[in-house]
This record gives sequence, C-alpha cells and structure tokens, in this order.
Amino acid sequence: MRHRLLVRVVLIAASWCVGALVAKVGLWWSDHYPKSPTIELWYQVLIFFSLAVAVGGSTLAIRATRRHRNSMN
Repeated sequence: MRHRLLVRVVLIAASWCVGALVAKVGLWWSDHYPKSPTIELWYQVLIFFSLAVAVGGSTLAIRATRRHRNSMN
C-alpha cells in the first residue's frame, strides 16, 4: 500500500515538474520576441497549456495507480 502511494506521489510531482518545465521553456522562447499584444496572448495560452500538462499528468498518475491496484486483486 505504501509503495503505491509513493509511486502516485512521485508521478504527480513529476507531472507538475514537467508542467513547470513547459512554462519555463515557453517563457524563454517568448522572451526572444518584442512585447506585443500577440505575445501577451501567447503567455496566456502557454500558462493554460502548462496547467493542462500538470493536471492531466496528475490525473493519469492517479488513474494508472488505481488501475494497477485493481488488476492485482
């Protein structure tokens, strides 16, 4: 039981780290362009995509560890 919980926590933390990495790389990319309304829109799209990666990864981690638990019973 503790092993599954540890795996779940590690996978959730990893998904949030990947989301943060997406944000960091996207901001680095967008800093190469002059500030404009278009870039401001890209900032919003980037933040939405980063959150989608983090939340989606967390959801998949929870579902994967549940599915694994149910298949062992």
